[in-house]
Amino acid sequence: MVGRDFFKPRSIAVIGASAKPNKIGFSLVKNLLDGRFVGKIYPINLNEENILGLKCHASVRDIPTSIDLAIIVVPAVSVGDVLRDCGHKKIKYAIIISAGFAEVGRTGSLLQDEVSKTADKFGIRILGPNCLGVISPINRLNASFSLNMPEKKNVGVISQSGATCTAILDWANKKGIGFSHFVSMGNKIDLNENDFLSNFINDAQTEVVLSYLESISDGPAFLKIAKKLSREKPFILLKSGVSKKGQEAAKSHTAALAADNIVMSEAFYESGIIRAESLGEMFELSMVFSELKLTKSNKILVVTNAGGPAVMATDAIAEQSDLDFFVFSGEQKETLKKRLPSRVSVSNPLDLQGDATSEDVLAVIQSLRAGKNNQPDLKLIMITPQANTDIENIARVISEEKDNKTVVVLLGGKSFDEANRVLAEAEIPTFSYPESAVSALASLAKYSAFRRKKENVENFTLGIKKAAEKVINNRHELSDSDLAKLLASYRIPMADSKLTHNSKEAIEAANKIGYPVVLKVTSPDILHKTEVGAIKLGIANDQELEAVYDKVLLNAKKHYPEANILGVTVYKMVHTTVEVAIGAKRDPVFGPFVMFGLGGIYIEIFKDFEIRLAPTSIEEATQMIKSIKSYALLNGYRNGEKFDIEPLARAVSGLSKMMIDFPEISEVDINPIHLSENKDGILALDAKVIFNQANNG
Repeated sequence: MVGRDFFKPRSIAVIGASAKPNKIGFSLVKNLLDGRFVGKIYPINLNEENILGLKCHASVRDIPTSIDLAIIVVPAVSVGDVLRDCGHKKIKYAIIISAGFAEVGRTGSLLQDEVSKTADKFGIRILGPNCLGVISPINRLNASFSLNMPEKKNVGVISQSGATCTAILDWANKKGIGFSHFVSMGNKIDLNENDFLSNFINDAQTEVVLSYLESISDGPAFLKIAKKLSREKPFILLKSGVSKKGQEAAKSHTAALAADNIVMSEAFYESGIIRAESLGEMFELSMVFSELKLTKSNKILVVTNAGGPAVMATDAIAEQSDLDFFVFSGEQKETLKKRLPSRVSVSNPLDLQGDATSEDVLAVIQSLRAGKNNQPDLKLIMITPQANTDIENIARVISEEKDNKTVVVLLGGKSFDEANRVLAEAEIPTFSYPESAVSALASLAKYSAFRRKKENVENFTLGIKKAAEKVINNRHELSDSDLAKLLASYRIPMADSKLTHNSKEAIEAANKIGYPVVLKVTSPDILHKTEVGAIKLGIANDQELEAVYDKVLLNAKKHYPEANILGVTVYKMVHTTVEVAIGAKRDPVFGPFVMFGLGGIYIEIFKDFEIRLAPTSIEEATQMIKSIKSYALLNGYRNGEKFDIEPLARAVSGLSKMMIDFPEISEVDINPIHLSENKDGILALDAKVIFNQANNG
């Protein structure tokens, strides 16, 4: 978190200030002056006596008073020395504008490491390097080399990209959007998104937070802060870099299915983050969230002067689970029928037809007031340029009747220049297409539902960590017996099994377990055993077992000659009409998560699964189970079996706790799981636990 002296410093030293207008050092000083910064400005330059009327000093050490903030714009090789001077001067904060660090390769990375060590030594908090700087309109601070100073309004911005910062600023000036604080983080050598998001939580001047990130510094901390922030104000995030190449080869079903972007989407959803998929969508969302009220429900009214756009909007709304159509009350219908031309059918969408006037639009707005207890949460007004359409007057009516729940779609170009200006001046969000407007409004409705939802006290499967520790005991190749004990510690029972090394041992095990049985080759190197014939189901007696034992071993060795084969495991054969699977993996950014879906081969074919971050409560796990498309198969579809999902939810929650308790576990794959129609619980038929390679000592 950053303190008062960062966004509201009393004195600033610009180290590397320049008298040449084409230099960044000149722009920094000029921007501070043009922004009417209320504190002291000290340009630092060995070769100049003054810059823009301000006396220059050779070093920050020569300044007689204390300095709150240093802005550094010297060559990268000199930054370390300059930072030491700042340390001796006891400067708390430094913004390093200079580039030439980690972004340029190994040499730059070494320089960046040196700067980081120097900052740590003197306790200086660093923004950057390689950044645009900071703008805080509410404090009249433009400590950047941006071309313009934005208006003072309610949106706080943090961006990892300087170029994206300039794009946001230019767009904001066009749309009349303003900011409370605007931060370009650059390489994030020290201060990062978590520091600024924490600051925005309690900043009364910031009502909406907008962010562009290419990387996340501390995933678990980020999500914790983001959730706290989202409970207070909207947090809109554009996260790039989601289509990584060279993803680690999948070692389990879970790893194969859960791409980084899926985990990220779930993490953002759980934290209440409003995710933008593009820069354009981020701009649109910022308009809607900064100008519109949160909704009480999700009812939307569409008003238009053309049938085509009405159909487009209807289709878009129908595809959004977070929106529903507003229904007029009887009183509202009667009032509208009296005030609108008889040819207009009073329904939603409300098509006022091609010759609609500003009087018609005003009639709609005023007639809605007839039903005080029946109001739309959102209004989407769409206008096309037709011969009798008084576009500018319609824009003025909408502006004068502003209610902070209306957005306007202007389907056209030059005809709407004046209307755009009128609506922008009234701070009413405008769009070019129905689909983008509906998408933004759906995000508002979804976030509003997140804010309305009370956080419940949740129940977790805690497991028995001490029992699990005895099993693991630094052994990272578990026997089937140990594996069963480990999973049982977290409420995941496994079917009876026995690892054998020859057919004689297998027959003894089968007679003890009871026929029918399953033979499965046990190897940490062979995941998909069915495809290579390393598994045999439904063995009914000793003779059948002896006949197939060597065959499954040979099949495994034929396809995986280098595999470490531990033996053949005999399992009790369990008959079930539906199989499910659960799994877990450790995401490099956000930590462990759990997965639930159909079992066997179906999880890979249909990819019908849900994930949640760990720890996962029993309530969350229940919601996961009910959210898969195939849940009907578990819930008595067409008079089929109706399975008890409570033990399954406890198992999912237990698995999530196991991943928290044992960071050395990398992945878990439990597939398939037998479900009971009665209250007998669940039974895992096969499982695999993979440990981090670093811990495989």
